[in-house]
Amino acid sequence: MSMLGEAGGRRSKLVVEVTLGQGSEVKLRGQIDETADLVKLTKGLRNPVRFDLEGVDFINSLGVRAWVHMLRTLKSLGLQASARRCSEAMVTQMNMVWETRLPVESFYTSYLCEACGLLAKICLEVAEHEGKLYAGEAPELACTRCGTQMLLDEFPERYLLFLTEPRRLAAQQAAKKS
Repeated sequence: MSMLGEAGGRRSKLVVEVTLGQGSEVKLRGQIDETADLVKLTKGLRNPVRFDLEGVDFINSLGVRAWVHMLRTLKSLGLQASARRCSEAMVTQMNMVWETRLPVESFYTSYLCEACGLLAKICLEVAEHEGKLYAGEAPELACTRCGTQMLLDEFPERYLLFLTEPRRLAAQQAAKKS
């Protein structure tokens, strides 16, 4: 594990663990902010690059800039990137800033059971629920406490934009070409 970057003499609040194999597995934990030197992280990575973002609990505007710059650097190096276990903080940024997006395998969201009040953080696998997710709908999940159907604790049409919007735009471009 390593800490990345310093800004104004402050150490980064981001912990990075890189595992090299057939590709690169990059696990991030902590805060992506002005102290995170993510471009430095790209050196020595192997294709494909898979980010595990479960531990990212905060990303500010300077962190978004660092993330976008890193994604552009990966692209310029010819490296394909994807993400899994995206934290709610990362999903929020992917919904607001187009350039932060990359293919997502799984992501966290909150589900609420109105019957018993349980609020659960759930990791949804995109491949398992792709029909609903790409339609901008939340998968139906049963409460682990009482068995009642839970509801996504966000507006699905907003929270799932990072999945639905790229597909919608691709379909529009395909329609224009034909």
